[in-house]
Amino acid sequence: MSIAYYIFKLWFTIKCMIFKDHVKINGYLATEEVKCVQKFLMSQLAPEEKDTILEFGCGTGMHLDALSKRCWKIVGVDHLTPMVKKAREFNKENRNVEVIPWAGKRLPFNDNTFNKIYSWNVFQYLNSHHNALEVIEELHRIVKPNGRIFLGDLPFLAMRWKFTEQSMGLPVPIISNIFRRLSCFLYTYYDKFILRSICQKKFGLTKIPKRDSRLPWSAERFDLLIDVKKK
Repeated sequence: MSIAYYIFKLWFTIKCMIFKDHVKINGYLATEEVKCVQKFLMSQLAPEEKDTILEFGCGTGMHLDALSKRCWKIVGVDHLTPMVKKAREFNKENRNVEVIPWAGKRLPFNDNTFNKIYSWNVFQYLNSHHNALEVIEELHRIVKPNGRIFLGDLPFLAMRWKFTEQSMGLPVPIISNIFRRLSCFLYTYYDKFILRSICQKKFGLTKIPKRDSRLPWSAERFDLLIDVKKK
């Protein structure tokens, strides 16, 4: 694991200890941002009642709760034990939600398990581009043929040193701005056209969806939607 991984692990562990508010723990400025993200996730995943869905990097489980009402079953995995605990507490009334702690390269699921898989605001914490491709290959292994993988909120390399001082019209706290500037050295950034091309060749039809301009830090991020093709 990289030094950045341990810094982020400590950062989120501290936030889980200090805050009870899931919005703050997950780094959102307001619940309006959360609702906007969830609406965007719904539009890209198009969940159906029969679907079994995986969230890779579920954090405190807010998105699990929202999507659980649109599918048969949804599973969340996360590296951080405090996040897993919060996610289980948040979803204790949702019988079709399961939250699993996970560490290592191989996810604890059989091949072709899920109809749809998504992650949001996760790939920036991966160690490298090579690590990111390993993760996508693993997600590809466990998604069903003709399934869908949505990789959301990836930091765009071309915007690495540019900052939006507001999110959804809300002023950004000083400490958040400081951390965002520090993250330029800690995050893994991606060229969206190169990553799209690689995913297109290896995993299936890959699109860069048009972003809702109201999404947090919209100008600095991008998303990939993969319609999986495999035998």
